Amino acid sequence: MNVRSTLILLAVAVLVGLLILVDSTKPPKDDRPSTSVFRDVQDDAIRSIDIAVGDRTVRLEKRTEAAEPWWEIVKPLKAPADKQAVTSLLSDLRWLYFKGFVEEAEAKARGDANYGLDKPQATLTCTSPGKTWALTFGGPSPVKDDEVFVRAAGQPGVYVVDKRLLDSLRKPPEELQDRTLVSIESWKADKLALVVGGEEVEIVKKDADWHIEKPEEIREKAEYTPVNKLLNDLRDIRWKQWVAEKPSDEELAKTYGLKPPAFRYAVSSTEAKKTEAVLLGGSVPRDEKNPDAPALVYVRKGDDGPVVAVESAALEKLPRRVDLLRTKKIWTMAASDLATIEVRTGGDAAVVEKPKDAADWAYAKPAGLKADGALVGEFVTALTGTEIEEFYERKMADPKTYGFDAPAAWLGLGLRKTETVTTGEGDKKETKSVEKVEPHVWLFGEAGGRVYVKREDRGQVVEIKPDLLKKIRLGALLFRSKVLVHAQPGDLQSLKVERMERGRADYATYACARKDGQWVLEAPGGAAIDAQKVNAAVGALHNLRALEWIAAAAPADAYGLGKPTVRVSFAWTETREVPKAKPAEEKKADAPQPEGAKGEAAAPGAAAPAGDPKPAAAPEANQGEPVKPADSKPPEVEKVTTSHAKVLLVGDPTKAKDAFFCRFEGEPEVFTLAKSTVDLLDQDLTKKAD
Repeated sequence: MNVRSTLILLAVAVLVGLLILVDSTKPPKDDRPSTSVFRDVQDDAIRSIDIAVGDRTVRLEKRTEAAEPWWEIVKPLKAPADKQAVTSLLSDLRWLYFKGFVEEAEAKARGDANYGLDKPQATLTCTSPGKTWALTFGGPSPVKDDEVFVRAAGQPGVYVVDKRLLDSLRKPPEELQDRTLVSIESWKADKLALVVGGEEVEIVKKDADWHIEKPEEIREKAEYTPVNKLLNDLRDIRWKQWVAEKPSDEELAKTYGLKPPAFRYAVSSTEAKKTEAVLLGGSVPRDEKNPDAPALVYVRKGDDGPVVAVESAALEKLPRRVDLLRTKKIWTMAASDLATIEVRTGGDAAVVEKPKDAADWAYAKPAGLKADGALVGEFVTALTGTEIEEFYERKMADPKTYGFDAPAAWLGLGLRKTETVTTGEGDKKETKSVEKVEPHVWLFGEAGGRVYVKREDRGQVVEIKPDLLKKIRLGALLFRSKVLVHAQPGDLQSLKVERMERGRADYATYACARKDGQWVLEAPGGAAIDAQKVNAAVGALHNLRALEWIAAAAPADAYGLGKPTVRVSFAWTETREVPKAKPAEEKKADAPQPEGAKGEAAAPGAAAPAGDPKPAAAPEANQGEPVKPADSKPPEVEKVTTSHAKVLLVGDPTKAKDAFFCRFEGEPEVFTLAKSTVDLLDQDLTKKAD
């Protein structure tokens, strides 16, 4: 290769390198078509927008002080701009491309009047730091009505573009306004200040829950769902008509009904650093020429803002009283929070308790009943599941109105509460947790077929469904075990079934007894016993369980129990191991002796030794030898057998026909037994001939 060829190749290589370098320093490729009027519009960089249509001018400015930038109309009125409308306008500018182009020389020769640019329809100027984009819109294109001539500042020639952007500029300033009344997102809101139902209400968010702080007499946890719905409903409202930017006090009072407003809803956000209020006024007069138009209401945007008109249907969702934002729950505790439950109906009272370390609930009153922990759990579930149907007076005027002059029931709950207690001072200072039980009492009233509840120490009256009162009226039965008889099948000794049979005016009687381990028929005479039926009846009785407790007491003839359809008499024995009784001399020896009885007797009238009494010194243990424990024997036990007998009365079937009302003869409690159980008892116990 000669020198000349080498120089040529070297020059080519240098040129290629320069081209690569130049290409690598070019800005990224723009995704807009090559026919775009402006290829360098950066939407986010624009800080102001000026629109002139005829003699009307509109100016918008971008506010960047807040965490989230926003656009504001500053001329001809001052109001937040609609974010979507501004975004759409800037997008149309960025993506504006031409469909035709007139060279500068030709355009100059023909003159601006030829393109309607001497009397422009509109101008648009967008400014960012160090850059301006401006368009002047002329007349329509002679080729298509939906195209117009436009000149771009700083660029030669005249463009032909779609007139969509021009149509956007022609809209009145109100069309560019933000039509929302509240822009704060529900998850950013942390306070609500309302005027509803003629009272001031303050609701504050603490952690994830809303709490009513005002009025003070109902300081409580608010219901999350309706509060959150209120926030979203406020944010969804859009005004329909612009009414007045700066209304006078007289206009607010006489024309718009906004001084004072009928209702006020204010939302605050610490994160967004703002408060937005919505004030509701009077109705907008109906347009007689358009009777089908939706009804409108005057609304003020903010305490000092403009007045607009909003469709009344959009405002009907807003709560008009604080009760609609209150929790519907009366009782919110867990079963583990309860130490005692007491119910009273009339003069009867029942108390169950569960000490902190106890395994289960037990009756403290009345004595001798066995509590069922599952029933206590069911009752607590019923309590916490009960919801308020309606709120009434907060300060009850007349107890008789709600039946509280003679309460239908009384409910007392002992709630566990742990407190930190500090004792001592200095080095002896000690802090410990102490559990206390706080009593809370509710009264139940009945009036006009409705059930009302109120705290004994508060005036607020609420209405609930009658189900809970029906449970409480069971009194001592509310938590009583549903096991009616607990015996082994072999413990039953006798069985008599008296049943009403077709064609008889009195009971047909079937009786049998256990003899030498076998069931023997005693009545009717001359018949054979059906062992299978007897065993089925014994199986139903040995662990008899109520389906439901119905009443602690009822009239003798209620539930068909005045003349039962079936009477089942049965007896059984129960054998238990109990500590064996000690002879009289052993009891005397084990009895505690008075002080001074052991060892040397104290002289009568002798004075006690001076100073604090000292405990006796323990005898020294032999070094190296284990101390032998005192002899101990397990307590002796003996078996005790007791006899029991009951008569079960079976009355009418329940409405659902799947159970029967029952009671034991001589006992007041009414309960139900499953039909399947009654069917096993209500049988002819004799064997029929094949």
